[in-house]
Amino acid sequence: RLSVLLLAALLSIFLLGCASPRAIRKEFDPYTLNQNGKYKICIAAEDTPWKQEVISQLAQELGSEYSMKVENLRFLSEVQTEEWDIVLIFSTFYAFGLQSDTESFMNELDEKENTILVVTSAISDLGDYGVSAVTAASIGNTKEDAKSLTPKREPTDVAAEIAQLIKDKL
Repeated sequence: RLSVLLLAALLSIFLLGCASPRAIRKEFDPYTLNQNGKYKICIAAEDTPWKQEVISQLAQELGSEYSMKVENLRFLSEVQTEEWDIVLIFSTFYAFGLQSDTESFMNELDEKENTILVVTSAISDLGDYGVSAVTAASIGNTKEDAKSLTPKREPTDVAAEIAQLIKDKL
């Protein structure tokens, strides 16, 4: 009986001690880059310095013809894909799978041609999602990506790859 109580106590501590990725995700104030651009890009992202640097580099790479609205990843459930030329998602692949907001969006997405998924720490075949995908772990962020099997890449290189995907689609 004591062993059952100990097991129950340990299980409770473990379950209560595990924070969900959504609970630990940092939020940021939404912003727009190149507001009057001809092409409209909706970007849903988590707030990490590396992801924000990729977005900044992407804005420079694409130039003023591409307007980008950058929102928190939780906003993804509200995105109306027909309002955007491109929907660009910056997410994470955890041990249990794709980040939950992203997974829900991808499962409900009918039109996938103009969606691009950028995933850090991905060890899965992202082709299964039916969209263009880029994988890259951030440089210098050892806490977030120390166990990643994904090659670490500089923001400028990732931004250039995303920019080319966007130009090819438009």
